[in-house]
Amino acid sequence: MTYWLVANPEAGDGKRGREYWLNMLQNAGIHNPECCDLGDQRWMKRVQPDDVVMVAGGDGGRWRWFG
Repeated sequence: MTYWLVANPEAGDGKRGREYWLNMLQNAGIHNPECCDLGDQRWMKRVQPDDVVMVAGGDGGRWRWFG
């Protein structure tokens, strides 16, 4: 299983970019997720059925897990 982090660096106030989410995930026990860019969607072809895709907008929205 692979964890995927899709972070939007332009959302919110600029204080919750990729590094912020990587730190939060590491504190939650998720290390070295694959990082993706919303502008480059080639990563979508690599996602497998048992992978976890986490989308972080940085705007204070709620976390949602889809399985």
